[in-house]
This record gives sequence, C-alpha cells and structure tokens, in this order.
Amino acid sequence: MQSTMPDTRMPKRRVLVVGSGGVGTMVCVALERSGMASVTAVLRSNYEKVLQYGFEIDSIDHGKLSGWRPSSGMQNRSQ
Repeated sequence: MQSTMPDTRMPKRRVLVVGSGGVGTMVCVALERSGMASVTAVLRSNYEKVLQYGFEIDSIDHGKLSGWRPSSGMQNRSQ
C-alpha cells in the first residue's frame, strides 16, 4: 500500500504555473498543499490585487481559503 504523505527525503519541486484563473489557481493550491512543490504563479491583470490581498477561494476539495497566495508570484508584462 502506498502512502499519500510526501516523501520528506525528496526536495520540494519548484513549479512555474502560467495563468492564475480558476484552473491555474487551483493547480497552485493543490501543488502547494501537497507539500511537494513550491509554486511561482505568473499573473496578469490581477497581480497587484493578489499581491496585496491574496486569493479568496471556496473549494469543495480545499475548503475556504482567505488571502491565500502561492510561494511567489510574478507579473506577466507582455500585454
């Protein structure tokens, strides 16, 4: 039987997620909460708001998360 707990001997993976709409944000949440990854999210129009307030998330799988942020974020300036 395999354990669902992260292997603490393995270093955390560094993951870049481009786009933090509904799907991208939930990918970030799942990766961060697994304990196996440190996520950098590339944000576009909502960068300043996320930086200041974080995300407000109401998820069946993850519950209510107020002010949640990925490990780091960067702004997509190519608009």
